Amino acid sequence: MNAGPNTGHAVLHSGTVGAALTARTFARPAAAFSLGVSSFAPVEPHWATAEAIARRVITWLVARHGPTADHGNGHEGLSPTVLNVNVPNLAPGQIEGPRRARLARFGAVQASVAVTGAGNVRLDYEAVAADHEPGTDAALLAAGVACFTPLEGVAEATDPPKDSRRRLSRPPPSPRSRRPRPGR
Repeated sequence: MNAGPNTGHAVLHSGTVGAALTARTFARPAAAFSLGVSSFAPVEPHWATAEAIARRVITWLVARHGPTADHGNGHEGLSPTVLNVNVPNLAPGQIEGPRRARLARFGAVQASVAVTGAGNVRLDYEAVAADHEPGTDAALLAAGVACFTPLEGVAEATDPPKDSRRRLSRPPPSPRSRRPRPGR
């Protein structure tokens, strides 16, 4: 369970979501769970709420896929399901959901790089104050609704650009040597 939301297209950078997507490469269903706690407004995490939603989601995943990919439940041949699940940091009786959500264009936080000296880099995170698009994970989470987004992993393009094979199969041109001209 991740402490902090994983919303929007920023889920691409999440280790929690990455672990779930890795399970899919091994033909296993998985879910990445995140509790919407914030380091910007620290409050006590409601882990019981997250646990209750996680139990519901895991029960559904097992019913759909079973302990193995092919066990006679009528869903043989399904691609393994991967869900990104966000749970509001509220008491169990105060939330709705889970509901399906689209990924928001922006996540709950914005990262920026701050250079702090020779060879050192620091990442700073700021809460995003945005009007969230209705039906997105960020909007539902902000409204106190647990939500899930089905995800697909990184995969080879089935329709690469037409000239990629021809252009990329040729050896690169040799670099031209640039000699300084006299007087310049």
